[in-house]
Amino acid sequence: MKIKSKSLKIIENNTVYHGCTFFLDEDNKYEIEDCVFENCSFRTDVTFKKLENSRFINCNFSNKFCFDVSHTKIEVLPKEIFLFASLTHLNLSWTKIQELPKEIEKLTSLTYLNLHNTKVTKLPKEIFQLTSLTHLNLRNVEIKELSKEIGQLHSLTYLNLMGTGITELPKEIVQLHSLTHLCLHGATITEFPKEISQLHSLTHLELKNTKIETLPKEIGQLHSLTHLDLTLTQITKIPREIGQLHSLTYLNLFRTKIKKLPKEIGQLHSLTHLELKNTKIKKLPKEIGQLHSLTHLDLSRTELTELPKEIAQLTSLTRLNASETKLTQLPQEIAQLTSLTRLNLSGTKIQHLPKEIGQLTSLTYLDLSKTNIQELPKGIKQLPSLNYLNLSQTAIKKLPPEISKISSIRVIIGNMIPFHISNLHPDFVKAMNNLKYDPKAERLYELFSGGLVWTDEYSESGEDLINMMQGQGVDRYLLAYRSSLIRRTPMEESKNIWDDLRKAYPHWLIFRSERSSPEHLNFLLSSEESAMRDL
Repeated sequence: MKIKSKSLKIIENNTVYHGCTFFLDEDNKYEIEDCVFENCSFRTDVTFKKLENSRFINCNFSNKFCFDVSHTKIEVLPKEIFLFASLTHLNLSWTKIQELPKEIEKLTSLTYLNLHNTKVTKLPKEIFQLTSLTHLNLRNVEIKELSKEIGQLHSLTYLNLMGTGITELPKEIVQLHSLTHLCLHGATITEFPKEISQLHSLTHLELKNTKIETLPKEIGQLHSLTHLDLTLTQITKIPREIGQLHSLTYLNLFRTKIKKLPKEIGQLHSLTHLELKNTKIKKLPKEIGQLHSLTHLDLSRTELTELPKEIAQLTSLTRLNASETKLTQLPQEIAQLTSLTRLNLSGTKIQHLPKEIGQLTSLTYLDLSKTNIQELPKGIKQLPSLNYLNLSQTAIKKLPPEISKISSIRVIIGNMIPFHISNLHPDFVKAMNNLKYDPKAERLYELFSGGLVWTDEYSESGEDLINMMQGQGVDRYLLAYRSSLIRRTPMEESKNIWDDLRKAYPHWLIFRSERSSPEHLNFLLSSEESAMRDL
């Protein structure tokens, strides 16, 4: 069949197209056989999964022209591929291809080459003739060295060497003047290549899970760098030249060996994310307060014993995680963090909160679990945005009456706390270990006549709880969660009953009982007894 000078949205096999204009579905992967395209124009991105006995003669591709055989069992590239000089994208990831033929040099328009998880063990030298190449993904490819010809890829912007057997980078890598992303995650490289410091266009450098022990002072020359990931490296010290990275927005030092930060860290005025989790840091430099753009600060599982008062200068900070540190108190100045929305102090040695805590008017999430706190300050009623409060495994025996003033609160998690049910705002949610009946409250079966929901689908994060209560229902339910799933509800049983309940009923009393049975709880709900036994 022959088709001439038509505007088309589909391709049919066994067809000769002459002078046609194609507007194809960009999300589709086309499999074509025995087709000829002559003087045709493709106006949208086009991806082919199969091109058998087909030719493109003097055709124009306005956008991406891709051959994608990813996640197939293909072992050898079909030779006709190398006839398509207009090909821009070649995706061979997760295939069984073991080598690339030298004919690949004919793909002079190629900009994207993905060899992720292929069986390739060596790159042909012809690949370095692809001077239009901008994206080269060699992730989890078992190559042990990178040829010095890599320096010929002057257009390359993205190079992924994650999980390769490469132990060092050739010095010619400095010729990649356009490179913006370099990923060495999990590569067997042991020393930071100083040549990297000459890649002045580099914005993202990932050295995660390498055996690098030292950062050279030359790293300060990467003035375009925005992301630096040193997670799980053996680095013990951050050079003070890091302060010269004025474009840096993200710095991840998770599980490194560092024990302190240089004062020059305060010069990173663009930094928004600082991850120090699981480091040996004992003290933050006062210059930390100069990070006026910082929004996320993770200090969890460090050796910190105190926060400097200069932390109050972090006026953009929205998330502060100091969980499982050795903090014994919070500085009063923390009240000046008026942008803070999440504060996690779980597992610290803190015994009390400063009364100024009420000035954190943006706070929505407060985790005080596993602390030595015995009471909440009255100022907590001034937290108008608070909707999640975790008090589990604390020494708090009662909630202050002021807490009922917080109309936004949705989740309160505690344990073995005889909170007064009758005094709680109707939207409050309580999760307890071994809930005890409070004689001041009404009978349990009257308060929670809606029924019992017993589930193992509860999310420890509390975030799902908040989402769970966004419905418009008015009935209050008792939700017990454990390892089994037994449900008794006034609603019709259905496969989606859990989702239905989450949407329909926003008011819940939630507790966790490791020693009770569903039958016991069910009995208590329907019982005429005026008291609830100790579960």
